[in-house]
Amino acid sequence: MNALTQNILWTWDSRMQWADPPCRGNPDMAYPDQPFPFTGGTSAFLENYYALIDAVKSWTPSPGIVIWGFLRDSHGGVEAARRLADYAAERGVSLIPGVGTSGYGGIYYEGEHPFSARTMMERYPELVVANRKVDELGAVERGATLNPLDPRVIEWLTEGIDWLLETFSIGGVNLELGDFFVAQDEHSIARRAEIDGVENEFFQMLALHYGELISGLIAKHPGREISYATYSDFPEEQLRRNAAFSHRIPAEAVCQWTLTRSQESTDRRDLLPKRNRGFAHLFSIANRTDQCDLSERVARLCEIASRSGFEGVGIYGEIGWHHNEYARRNYEAFQRYTATPGEAVSFC
Repeated sequence: MNALTQNILWTWDSRMQWADPPCRGNPDMAYPDQPFPFTGGTSAFLENYYALIDAVKSWTPSPGIVIWGFLRDSHGGVEAARRLADYAAERGVSLIPGVGTSGYGGIYYEGEHPFSARTMMERYPELVVANRKVDELGAVERGATLNPLDPRVIEWLTEGIDWLLETFSIGGVNLELGDFFVAQDEHSIARRAEIDGVENEFFQMLALHYGELISGLIAKHPGREISYATYSDFPEEQLRRNAAFSHRIPAEAVCQWTLTRSQESTDRRDLLPKRNRGFAHLFSIANRTDQCDLSERVARLCEIASRSGFEGVGIYGEIGWHHNEYARRNYEAFQRYTATPGEAVSFC
């Protein structure tokens, strides 16, 4: 099996615990329609991420660091983010800010800014729609958010991500539409009905929204990573019923699949987008996996991803490897099995 080289450590600024002594951190999960406050100032923000960057800069290859909450007034806004991005770039580590394209705050997560989703919603209430989570368990109302299929929202997102990529020394952006968000306005329902070869409502949203947004970004920012979350595993039946969704999204973009509970290990490259990464919700205080030896699960994640033709994997990277007895072991497993996926687990 091939080594996995395009890997990430996924983080929320509010949960980071890399500084020494460690910050308390926010122990909760973030939600697309709710604030997720940062309780420290600029120094806490920078010290946490500097420590993570220093830890991974010598890994071969070093993983990219996905940062949700990259831009906030409460930890220094543009100036602090620029300092962090420059620090990482000077050390050869790729920062990949998270961008909520409907929920999760927009480009500027918290504060009065033209590329904050909250600011946009207040200025243009006609662009706001109900955020309804639609998955296999049914439909749940999740507040209000910007309509991801409105052309004005696509234009705003494109301008904001252009600004982000041009202002900061970053490796790309990690896009999330909002957990299984399906817009229920008449315009969106009509647009989804036009798609052939995609049965699932959420995958219809992904095809339309990401197809329009990413096409413009790829052309203007060659060499930058544009990755997008599906929130989904990739069972064969689901792929066949929704095979056309990826045809609408540029092949250069990286499709992020959730493999937390996956047991699949069959090569399905004929049904998948060209570029793929697996992400598992492992090693975070938010889901109580921070006090676990995850070596075997990380090994399995890497095996599944490699057999499936993926180019990388990701886990959480919010806990410093010197802060509990499991941290170093889990990060060492991540380094080992991304380099040699399929190797038998033999940790003592």
